[in-house]
Amino acid sequence: MRLNNLKRYFPDELFNGDGIQYFIDEDGKDWFKSLPTFKKDFAIAFDSNGIIRFYGSEPSRFYPVGLSVVDVDSLPEGINVLGEWVFDGKNIASRKLSKDELITKAESEKAGLMAIANVAITPLQYAVDLGEAMEEETTLLLKWKKYLIHLNRVDTSKAPNMDWPAPPKM
Repeated sequence: MRLNNLKRYFPDELFNGDGIQYFIDEDGKDWFKSLPTFKKDFAIAFDSNGIIRFYGSEPSRFYPVGLSVVDVDSLPEGINVLGEWVFDGKNIASRKLSKDELITKAESEKAGLMAIANVAITPLQYAVDLGEAMEEETTLLLKWKKYLIHLNRVDTSKAPNMDWPAPPKM
């Protein structure tokens, strides 16, 4: 089963009741009425570029507006909805990210790692500031600060070929 380019619409009869968003595909097939025709084990929802945005065994949980949905027999290992997988009309395959996408992904990862480091540093810094730090805490604080400096120096424009520093062992 396949539904193409789903969009919101307002049916003459609200067969699922008020307060429900209804969707229809480009051939006039209603989303809810079509759900029972998805017979395979899994379904995927993908955008106009084929990029997979939802997947799972229960397509009723998808929010399909602006997407196409097709049922499939299986899903590849490692599939995700991070823009890394594509459907070409027949097959699901990993997608080669553009340089800009790789840089954006690296910047996001860097920001997340820096946030984790700052969370680790804060209580250690308080202990030092208040003169209550144990020797292990002072040593660990120095390691986290060095890690944060090295992390900040990672050049994300070289994505995906970057060397990420290892965080300190707790």
